[in-house]
Order: sequence, then structure tokens, then C-alpha cells
Amino acid sequence: MTEPVVAAYIPVLHEGYWRFIDRHARGRRLFVIGPSLVPDYRPLAKDVRRLDPGLVAAAVDAWGICSEVFVLDEELAEQLAAERPALILPAEDVSYQVVERWIDAIDEIFHTWFYSADPASDPLLIEDPCPVTL
Repeated sequence: MTEPVVAAYIPVLHEGYWRFIDRHARGRRLFVIGPSLVPDYRPLAKDVRRLDPGLVAAAVDAWGICSEVFVLDEELAEQLAAERPALILPAEDVSYQVVERWIDAIDEIFHTWFYSADPASDPLLIEDPCPVTL
């Protein structure tokens, strides 16, 4: 089995995404899901806060957490599907759609997470309710 990879739709950069990436993508490849993979998904089309995925990938790469950072487009999704790695994603609608349409992973691990201003209720600050072990 190949090394697990992480994929996530990251419309904006904030501490919650940093925590997710630090916990799950440290030393791994990260694929920032581009909107072209789900062009008919209306919530993404209407997302006015969304940064360009290339900018997000460059910024995340600069953090030095991941081994590599890519924008996941159709071509890379097909390559990833052929590779069939274990795949770690946030448990979000867009993640489910991308896996269903594009990627036949060996294992999909959907991590339930959210960012909360209340550290006592934030699963990325307390014990992980969905630990990833491969």
C-alpha cells in the first residue's frame, strides 16, 4: 500500500485548516481540491469567500508541514485514482462528492472536524474523536 495522502477543499486559510493539515498531512502529500472537480456543486459555485486553489496550495506549501502540495484537478484526480492510496479527507459534502466521482481509493477516511473558538469543544484541540491509523 502506498503512503496515505490527504485531500481537502480549503476555501480560506484559518486556524482550523492549519490544525487539520498539521494533524493529518504532516509529511504527507496534500491535494487542495479545486472547484473544477465538482463544477455543478452549487455551494462551491456561490462561495464568494473562496481563494484561488493555487494561492491556497502555495500558502500551505510555505508552512512546511506537507511533503508536497498540489491543486487537485481532473488530471491529478485520475492519476490519484490509478495510484489508489489511502485517502484522508474532512467529512464534508465536497469530499464525499470528489471521492464518489473521481477517486477509487483503497481506504477513505473521513475525519469529522470543525473549528471552534471554544477549545473545550474543539476536537482538534482535545483527544481526536476519529483517530487516523493506517
